[in-house]
Amino acid sequence: MNHLPIRSAFQRLELLVVVFVAVVLTSVALPAMQNARQQAARSSCANNMKMLGIALHNYHDTYNTLPPGWITKTDLPNSEGGFGWMTMILPFVEQPALYDNLVTPMGQCVLPVLDTQKAYEDHSVEKMVQLGIPTFQCPFDRTSEINTMRGSYGVSNYSGSYGSAPVSLLAPADEALNWAGAIQVEQKIPNGLFFWCSKVRFADVPDGLSNTFMVGERGVQNGAGIWPGVRSNALANDAVTDCAYNNEYNTTLASFSSQHPGGMNVLFADGAVRFMKEDIESKPDTVNGQQWVAQGVYQKLANRRDGQISDTETFFDKPQ
Repeated sequence: MNHLPIRSAFQRLELLVVVFVAVVLTSVALPAMQNARQQAARSSCANNMKMLGIALHNYHDTYNTLPPGWITKTDLPNSEGGFGWMTMILPFVEQPALYDNLVTPMGQCVLPVLDTQKAYEDHSVEKMVQLGIPTFQCPFDRTSEINTMRGSYGVSNYSGSYGSAPVSLLAPADEALNWAGAIQVEQKIPNGLFFWCSKVRFADVPDGLSNTFMVGERGVQNGAGIWPGVRSNALANDAVTDCAYNNEYNTTLASFSSQHPGGMNVLFADGAVRFMKEDIESKPDTVNGQQWVAQGVYQKLANRRDGQISDTETFFDKPQ
């Protein structure tokens, strides 16, 4: 009587089929998993921005103005460092003790100079300005808690909107790093929401809160930012960013930027967070006396007072 041989393992063809199916499933699953992680990080970043929006509105309710972009005693480019808008909202992002220890009752707002080679004691002011604050960090960004690219202060992935004109107006052209270029007519009062010793009220936004940028992202590839303030007036880009032509999203070391594929989260002055697409329209401003008139959608939304209607549908996802 003949008996069929008993197989002890897969035949080669069966093994190839199994491997092929595994490869196909992996090729389908990995992009889906990666996309899910990206969406989760984008949503978490948007939630951080919502918290910033609530904090800024609470600050405005308390003081009838938005916090200053940054404060220094002089408007000269080579000023000492000064605390900025993120320091001012610390009590409204559950950091009141940190605020009290940094900004004294006497109104001292001088940013301490750090020695990058020194390890500071835990309760020193220098150590405090190096702290990592989760609300100020995008979870999808690779910047460490201490921003070694900007003097080793605590990192921030969010930057206040300076407006549609270049941010380094206080600095001579040869001192303004990565400036889009010297301008023919200086802007006496910037048209954004955050600038030197600014006191912008919501009533000072005639274009409407839902049509005006308040905060955008700053990614590691553009040096990110620092939350304590600015190292000098000439380095205002530490805390604020402009939407000037030739300084479009993700194009220069001085521009808004993000690690999110396809664009960045933007906080509008009404508190809404929307995802701005990277191909947003950008055009040069025109200048009429001291009034900068925006032409591109990117510039219109950064300019709080140009009186123009902006397209927030073509270049943005639905608000969150």
